[in-house]
Amino acid sequence: MIPSFTEIFFPLLVVLDPIGTTAIFAAISAAASRQLKAKMVFQALVTALSLGLIFTLFGHILLKAIGVDVADLQIAGGIVLLCMSLQDMMRDKAEDAMKLPEMFGVVPLGTPLIIGPGVITTLLMHSRIEAPFWVGLPSLWPVLLALIANLGIMGLCLFSADWLMRRIGQPVAIAASKVFMLILAAYSVMMIRFGVLEIMAAAASK
Repeated sequence: MIPSFTEIFFPLLVVLDPIGTTAIFAAISAAASRQLKAKMVFQALVTALSLGLIFTLFGHILLKAIGVDVADLQIAGGIVLLCMSLQDMMRDKAEDAMKLPEMFGVVPLGTPLIIGPGVITTLLMHSRIEAPFWVGLPSLWPVLLALIANLGIMGLCLFSADWLMRRIGQPVAIAASKVFMLILAAYSVMMIRFGVLEIMAAAASK
């Protein structure tokens, strides 16, 4: 069953972590010109949208081809997200960002900072089509709209990264990111729980 717009919008917002990503981008691009920053953000958004569309529309075709169940993905994805969130809460994202090599829009901003394992897993989890592909395709509109809306928020944050950092300060941005990661950890546990329950239900019905 495909979730409503709000059911996918908020989990995606948590996983994307626009405030934390903006803090990273502001730190990395501090010495870049305004024109170069705008170019990098544009490249990143195009990359993120392209990857998001590919995994939303065709990700399950790949899963079916290799014989992976959605419940398997829920458990594996939940574990990955839980590890990411716990690791993120224990480190300083801004300091890690400063160690990155030369910054450009496609990598690492577009992927993996915007569209990384967490976002890919979340999109796959919420784009399950029960009907044949072309018949069920219209049901993916809530997921696609939630993806576009979140990337719109990400774009606004990144385009105004310098202004945001001056207003709220990098320490506040990092603190907000930690709160996002705590919510993500709880969401990850929920994914694991649902996956285990689905496997148990499938086994009981056999």
